Amino acid sequence: VYAIIQGCAFAMADIVHLRVHSFGNIELLTRTPMAIRAGLGIDVINFVWVTILFGLITYFIANFMIQKMNLATAGRNGNYDSEEVDEAIHANNGDANTSVDSQIVQIINLLGGQDNIDDVDACMTRLRVTVKDAELVGGENDWKKAGALGLVVKGHGVQAVYGPKADGLKSDIQDLLDSGARIPVVDFSKKEEVAAPENTFKGITENVLSVADGEIIPIDQVNDPVFSGKMMGDGFAVNLSLIHISE
Repeated sequence: VYAIIQGCAFAMADIVHLRVHSFGNIELLTRTPMAIRAGLGIDVINFVWVTILFGLITYFIANFMIQKMNLATAGRNGNYDSEEVDEAIHANNGDANTSVDSQIVQIINLLGGQDNIDDVDACMTRLRVTVKDAELVGGENDWKKAGALGLVVKGHGVQAVYGPKADGLKSDIQDLLDSGARIPVVDFSKKEEVAAPENTFKGITENVLSVADGEIIPIDQVNDPVFSGKMMGDGFAVNLSLIHISE
């Protein structure tokens, strides 16, 4: 479908004698003065309305295919790189059997079960979930058995640190919850904590030059338990409030 739309867009460019092109807004803006001086001002106008027209056409076609044809876009309906849900879900007449060894199943258990989950979200490194009852959330040691680097619970908000895979886990969890699958109970007392990889020094040193004045703070003094607890590794912080650019 996308190829056909693009083919029609190129055909339209030929029909209206469109003689300018751009791979982005910045390139379009920098080329506009040259196009006007070359007598191609009307081509710039044609470029804008053709781009808007086919942008709208693409949007409405994609929206129709997603809502009416259930098109599997990235991050939904199983269209993602992770194999977790494929391993966890084996549908059979509306019911599903799931494995207690699946990381997704373990996370749902640690969140107090599917009925305790209000909303599932994620950022670059953390799985962010809103639960109904925070008392049902598993302890940090059990989360580490499910591969988490750390856990932060504030009110009804749960933040489990999983690093770059957090966003993929969010999509997998949401798909499993939407599938209506039966989630088995996991006994974490029988599971061993996942060993964290050891840090190795590669013998490489670098000289870092400062471009501004500021205060370096030890990582354990940062006002964020994820970083101060070194869940994301060792390091340091800079107090931005004290920084001023050197003249």
